[in-house]
Amino acid sequence: MKLGATLFIAWIGYRLGTSVWRIRPSFAVLTVVLAGILHTVVRVLLPHQAIEEFASQASSSILLVPVAGLETVGLWLPVLAIRWGTLQTRVATAAYVIAAGTIGALVYYYPFDVIVMNGTVLGPTHPEYAFALLLSLVLAAIPFACGLAVKRRRSQTATGEGLSAFCP
Repeated sequence: MKLGATLFIAWIGYRLGTSVWRIRPSFAVLTVVLAGILHTVVRVLLPHQAIEEFASQASSSILLVPVAGLETVGLWLPVLAIRWGTLQTRVATAAYVIAAGTIGALVYYYPFDVIVMNGTVLGPTHPEYAFALLLSLVLAAIPFACGLAVKRRRSQTATGEGLSAFCP
């Protein structure tokens, strides 16, 4: 499952690299601010004890995808709802957030990487979704750059610039 989420993040990075970048800066800033606020509110309001119990008893790691989706709803919901970019870009960015959150949940919950000694949790007490988002940026950077190169090559071919070396 971790490999699948990692490959999905790489694919999303490529898709974002090839997507049309019509971004409204003021709405993008609003989205980031609202996502930060909403993510904090969701972290406070969610029943973490019930989520922890469900996640630790999950028979399959695929069941952690909805857990990650629920726990990162404060991030991906504003990304989808606010019209800061094209629909394709917003959907790909929301998919990236959910996939990165899934990696965060998989690393934390499965194979139970929590450190417990004498019944006391010593390690992290909750998945670090923000760290997973940053780590996933590293995973998506190279495919994103490849997507930008493909998009540039397509635009040069369409305008005829890329054919100058082959045509007299």
